[in-house]
Amino acid sequence: IECDGEIIAGLVSNPIQREQWGAELGAGATYNGSPIHVSSVADLAVSQAFHGSLYGSEAEGLPREKVLGVLSQTHRQRGMGDFYGHMLVASGAGEFSLDFGLKPWDLAPLKIIVEEAGGKVTNRDGGFSLTNGSLVCSNGVLHEVVLSQLR
Repeated sequence: IECDGEIIAGLVSNPIQREQWGAELGAGATYNGSPIHVSSVADLAVSQAFHGSLYGSEAEGLPREKVLGVLSQTHRQRGMGDFYGHMLVASGAGEFSLDFGLKPWDLAPLKIIVEEAGGKVTNRDGGFSLTNGSLVCSNGVLHEVVLSQLR
């Protein structure tokens, strides 16, 4: 839900797994009704990273070499795209997630849920626009490190 240009609430539903993440501005984020929070991992070398497609039409706008460079510095990487990696970051199960070629309806709920869980969300350039198409979400601690390697 957007009000006066600001995202004030968001919901992500995974009905097959019976999972639901939600957030309201100033009220925190939840997973199946229970509060969630991002991790506090501050070292890229021990982090878990998630990413969307590295090739094909879903990788539109992907700076492949830069993405592979930052992923190679992490302890573990998983590619799943769409919402799931970002929700794992919000839930504290990983430290950052990268996606490219997204639409506004993909970006909006992810942003408020991750931020209300204590994380940080920007586009690859460090700003945020629903029409940019790129998404970098993190636990906040590693955000600038990841962004600096994607620029």
